[in-house]
Amino acid sequence: MTEQVSDEKRIITLPRSRSVSYHYFSVPWLTITLYITKKTHCRIRNVLPSISVATGDFYWGRLIWRILIFTHLIPRVLAAFAYAQLLRIPLETVVQSIFRYLTCFFNILELFCLAMVSAISSRDNHFRHVLAFSIFQIAGIIHGALHIVMYRVTGICDYSTHTRKSYRLKKTCYKWSVLFLIICGLLYYRHNSRCEPYVFSVFAFFEYLVVLTNICFHATFRFDFYGLRIFVF
Repeated sequence: MTEQVSDEKRIITLPRSRSVSYHYFSVPWLTITLYITKKTHCRIRNVLPSISVATGDFYWGRLIWRILIFTHLIPRVLAAFAYAQLLRIPLETVVQSIFRYLTCFFNILELFCLAMVSAISSRDNHFRHVLAFSIFQIAGIIHGALHIVMYRVTGICDYSTHTRKSYRLKKTCYKWSVLFLIICGLLYYRHNSRCEPYVFSVFAFFEYLVVLTNICFHATFRFDFYGLRIFVF
């Protein structure tokens, strides 16, 4: 089956808009109406819930999050394999082939761990939730770096106006995402070691920024495949 890329853009953009829509809906709702979401393990005052709390501790938040995540996974997996073909070049060396497959592998691993994080809340199984979340972040960082490198090595970054714009956005989103993730790590450590008021809220805020930059990074799909046909067998 073949489809114009404009159709695929709608397929890919819609799931991303679902993730963004969830944050616009869930975070204000939980912050305003559910006082308990602002509590942490050491019972200090906060003003923002973390994503784990917003998506795991309450029925409606958990239900909406899981519906949106699992309905967008199939297009994301298709996009991962589409990139594996896009990054393929004539006379590809063994090293380039390995890096291309690694890029696809870490993308799929990132999605698999995202599904695990969504399916297993921290309340259900804290260890597995933390493990899946950690692998999700690590896989995302590695995939982002490999993706940008392959995008440059294959010359796609200079192919058209759209790909040049995509390349700039990828690098910008990746840099900010890594920075926000480092800040999250430092704040999470400070919260667990000192249990100060509102530190966890700042952590939650930067956690939202990590998610938003990740969404923007993957949304560059619409520029990468602009004007191309995608074959789905």
